[in-house]
Amino acid sequence: MNCFFIGLVGPSGSGKSSLADALEQEGLIKRFRMDAYYKSVAECPKTADGKTNYDVPEALDLDQMYLDLRALKSGKSIMVPVYVRGEHRRVGEELFEPVPVLLAEGLFLYNDARIRELFDLRLWIEAPCSITKNRRAERSKLSFDEAYYDQVV
Repeated sequence: MNCFFIGLVGPSGSGKSSLADALEQEGLIKRFRMDAYYKSVAECPKTADGKTNYDVPEALDLDQMYLDLRALKSGKSIMVPVYVRGEHRRVGEELFEPVPVLLAEGLFLYNDARIRELFDLRLWIEAPCSITKNRRAERSKLSFDEAYYDQVV
């Protein structure tokens, strides 16, 4: 199976997931979430004040993501981690089958050259900082740390 890979990158809160969800609901693509590859809290880097820093590429298992995307590109099924953002942990795996059009989305999708080169089309989504900050605050509800956002993100 020839799989056309589309990459979608942009700041946290820019609308990557919303766009991918809408396209998937229309049946135009299958969504691949980079967020599934976040490491556990213990494995993630820390900020200078000791907070877990999810806003750096080192917070993701890019080696495994590369292997999984490469397998999909060659027509093989994979087991994708199931990551619960609010709990900051993986809770299992689920089968992901190769598809004709795959849209992978994530903040650091193009950071790793091996992963970046797998994409047939590379897109960037942009949004003003005021909007992305508000969206992230709304998504995080009670756990939004404005100082962390301003200093790290």
